[in-house]
Amino acid sequence: ATHVCTRWRGLLLSMSALWASIVCTLPNAAEELLRRARDIQLDIDIPPLLKDSVQERTVFNIALNRIHKIRSLRCSLANSFWHDRMDECLSSGTYPQLNNLDLYINFRRMDQSREIPSVDAPNLRTVALQDVRYRFISPRLQSLQITGSQDARAVVEYILQLLDTTPELEVLRLQLNGKGPVVTSEHGGKPVSLQR
Repeated sequence: ATHVCTRWRGLLLSMSALWASIVCTLPNAAEELLRRARDIQLDIDIPPLLKDSVQERTVFNIALNRIHKIRSLRCSLANSFWHDRMDECLSSGTYPQLNNLDLYINFRRMDQSREIPSVDAPNLRTVALQDVRYRFISPRLQSLQITGSQDARAVVEYILQLLDTTPELEVLRLQLNGKGPVVTSEHGGKPVSLQR
C-alpha cells in the first residue's frame, strides 16, 4: 500500500517521461514502468550486471524488443551473446527515434576481422563506443567518442570511412590503448572540433 495522497499519486502516474527514464532500473517492475511510460520515447540505461543473470536477460529483452521506441541507449555488454544480439538488432532496421548511443564492451573480444554492422539512425546525434565499432547511416551525427584497446590503424581507417558519411560531425574524441602505431595529438586528449 502506498501512503501518497490521491492528487500526488495521479500527478506522478501522469509523468510518462519519468517512467520512461527509469524502465531498466527496476527489472522486476519493468512491465509496470513501461505501461506508465505509455508511448513516450524511452531512455534505456543498462548497467553492467552479473553475467547471464535473470535481471540481465530481463533488461536486455526490454531494450531489444523496444529498440524502435528508444531515444537514448546506454549499454554495457558483458558477454558475446548480448554483443551479437545487439549487433543483430541495431543492424536490422531504421531507428529514427534514436538520438544518443553509448555502448561498452566489458569482455575481451575485439575481433578485428569481424564485419562491422551498420546502424540506420537518421537522427542520431551523439555516439560513445568502447571496444566496439559500427558504421552509421546518421547524417546528423555531431559527436563521436571511440575508446578502448583497439588496433590504431584499423580505427583510423574506420574513422576515415565515418567522416565520409557524417557531414555534421563536430566533435571527435579518440582514446586508444591498443596495438599498432601510437596515435598522438597536439590537443592533449581534448575533443577535436571539426569545421563544417
